[in-house]
Formats: sequence, C-alpha cells, structure tokens
Amino acid sequence: MKKQFFSTCIPGMEDTVAGMLRKEGGVSVDKILSGAVIYRYLKDPDFPFLQRDYLLLAQLKREKDTTAAARRFLSADAWMDRFPFEQLSGKHFRLVTAENGQPTSADMRVVAMIEKMICDQTNLLVSRERPDVELWIDNRQDGAFFLWRLSRSAKDRTTDPLRRDLAEIIACQANVRAKNVYVPRIVSNNLMDAMKRQGAKNITLTDPADGKSAEKIKGVRILRESAGRSGLPDASQEAAVLLILPKGNAIADQDIRSFLRETRRVLSTGSMLITLIPAGKRGYLRDVAGFDVLDEERITLSGEACTLFVARRLDEAINMDSEAD
Repeated sequence: MKKQFFSTCIPGMEDTVAGMLRKEGGVSVDKILSGAVIYRYLKDPDFPFLQRDYLLLAQLKREKDTTAAARRFLSADAWMDRFPFEQLSGKHFRLVTAENGQPTSADMRVVAMIEKMICDQTNLLVSRERPDVELWIDNRQDGAFFLWRLSRSAKDRTTDPLRRDLAEIIACQANVRAKNVYVPRIVSNNLMDAMKRQGAKNITLTDPADGKSAEKIKGVRILRESAGRSGLPDASQEAAVLLILPKGNAIADQDIRSFLRETRRVLSTGSMLITLIPAGKRGYLRDVAGFDVLDEERITLSGEACTLFVARRLDEAINMDSEAD
C-alpha cells in the first residue's frame, strides 16, 4: 500500500518538481502546494530534487496560529493511525511546532498534552534534546499539517556553489540524457553528479587558464578557456548550462554576452540552454539573438533573487549580426 508523503522543494519550482515526480515509477502526485508537494509512494522517498521529506500523518485547514493548529490535532487524533509502528520501539521523539516551515513556539501545555497522548499509545519517549524522531505540526498557508520527518541517505555538499536539489532540476530541464553537454566556467560536483545520474553522454567543462578545482571532477572533460572561447567545434553540443551565480563563479557583466554567444555557437539547432542568472542581469539572455525563451522562474539563491531561464537554440537562419554590443 502506498504511503502519503509531504516534501518541500524550491519555491517557484513546484510544477517542475511535480513533473519530475510523475516520471518516477510508482509515484502519484496528490497536490502541489507553495514550496511543497504531496504525493504517494510505496517506500520512503529519497529523490535528490526534493529538500525535506516527511510522512504525512494528517492535514487540516490552516489555523490562526501554531497553537490553534496543535489544539485541532489534539482533538482529531486519527493521525496516530498513520504512525510507522514498526519503527517505534524504544525511540525518542521531539515535537516541533512551525509556521510555514519555520520552527516557532506554541502553548507548551498543548504541546505536552500531545506528547503524553503519543507516549501513552506508542513505545515512543520524549527527548527534546537528542531525539531519534521529529514530529512536526506545521501551520502553512496551504493548511495545517502533522508530519513525521524522514532522514535522507545523501548529504548535500555544503561547499558546492550549487545545491543538490537545484542541480538535479537544472539537469532535468536541460534534458541531458544521451547528449553532449557544455558547461562553461563553473565547478559544481553536484551539477556534474546530477548530469551523469541523468544519463549525459559527454560533459565538457571550460575553466580559465588559472583554474585548479575543475581537475578534481571525475568523468568530465576539461577545456582551458581562452578569451571566452571553448575550442569546441560549431554545433557540436546538444545541451548547455550557463550559471551566473551570486556566489561561486565570478563572470564580469561585459563577459556575459560573450559567454552566451559562445554557447550559441557550440549548440546545435533545437538544443536546450538552461541559464541561472541574478535577477538584475536577466535582460542579457534576451539581448542575445538565437535563443527562444520557453520558460523562466524566479528563485532565491544565497539570499539573492535569481531567474532560471529555459531556452532553445534557434535555427541558424536567424540573423546573428543584428546584436548591439
């Protein structure tokens, strides 16, 4: 029997994430929320394009505050029927109250009553300092949710300039399977791992002549870039990812158009280009002829507003000489 799960994702990417879930075998999507998705699956999820995963115990309408939500769950205790009882023996739990995913305080008398109810009917014990399990009451814009937090098998690389979940989404949008992929001027193991996991045939990364970290990535061809030129043949690549990150790779404003033109040169007609760029520089992609912007999403990265573009390389017949420098 399928269990129902609640997983958070990058705000603004909910529809994309739901589409990726639907491509996974055995997943049925129930509801798309703001920054989260509810779905059913036979086993505990560990999809790299999602963030936090929870077993969904119950959901109610949004309440005025977290304490009111906790009181509602106290009187509607059917959520305990969804506990994974096979995992309970001798474990300690903590009850977290939250507002829109952010922990916040609630009336401790109500919290203590819910804790006692759980202890009386299960083998769980309360431990607020070092719990084995976290239970969440999250009063969100979309409703109030009682959740059992699940652990993840893989940890994100905290020093990587690109988060694991975003890297997976970008690789999916670039449609890299069985393709030659061009990635100029960024060193991200999370992105390389995502592309290889999604079946990219060849990945070519360009790096400035003084770059060192690119050599640490296994299974990726490194070309030393010269004056923004990759050295790749014309129309030799079938997908490209150009990331202008708030933190992680410094590309001067005057170089952005050069990188876009080089990307246009090496891409074959109809190939996908994914561009992540700070919101204040989003006009650069539209300034360079030869790309049809299919979609754009506003996201926040490292505390800064960014735009994620999905674009397609247009036919060579377009007049590329009409661009203004």
